[in-house]
Amino acid sequence: MRLVDVHSHIHMMEDLENVIKRALQSGVVAIVTSSEGDDYEKALEVSRKFSPVFPSIGLHPTKAEDSSLVERVIEFIEDHKDEIVAVGEVGLDYYRVREEERRKVQREVFKRFIELAIDLDKPLVIHSRSAGKYCIEILAEYKPKRVIMHAFDGSYKYAKRGAMLGFKFSVPPSVVRSQQKKNMVKALPLSALLLESDAPALAPVKGEKNEPANVVVSLKTIAEIKRMPVEDVAEILFKNTLETLPELKRFLERRFLIIVI
Repeated sequence: MRLVDVHSHIHMMEDLENVIKRALQSGVVAIVTSSEGDDYEKALEVSRKFSPVFPSIGLHPTKAEDSSLVERVIEFIEDHKDEIVAVGEVGLDYYRVREEERRKVQREVFKRFIELAIDLDKPLVIHSRSAGKYCIEILAEYKPKRVIMHAFDGSYKYAKRGAMLGFKFSVPPSVVRSQQKKNMVKALPLSALLLESDAPALAPVKGEKNEPANVVVSLKTIAEIKRMPVEDVAEILFKNTLETLPELKRFLERRFLIIVI
């Protein structure tokens, strides 16, 4: 099987060599690690050191009020656009931020990152905690080509609207303990799904440290819900990933000297 973890934060984890080794042993051929703020240099550094790791650079929405950080992240993305596979994670977080004035700042910063991704022709990785409806409404307005809704926690009604717009929804290992995520997987076509770990968060067992190898748990749960062979689901999700992250295909071919079909 060829599996891709489209969203993690492994650049902030310890014992990376063994974390990556276990991922490779589980069939993972690529891991996207996403920055959330001033950790962007670390994300790029880890991707340069470990060949299966690829960087996505963004800004967690809870940090949107730091205008200086916003500008530094945007500048970093522009300066390193040839090395990153996506812009993210970016978006809205209405779970941690309740005040309307602060949410307004989040929306304005989110729109800047959407415009940046469109200008650079990069996919977007979206954080939408307790704000799925609002993220999808903003994205629908701008119509970016490729969108990954990471660990979407909203109603499957809004997920279906996103899927109709061509968005992909990445499924974390916590799907085994989340009825909401199982409902989302059931409601969406397989063509709209991807795999993610969100490591070190969202492990199969609540409270445990997660890692990319656990995307196998997501895969098996999706296959069970869809009543399809695991191998068939894995291949479809791999193709979905390459369509959504086209630069990943080029990087895989270059780093591993293989032709990805």
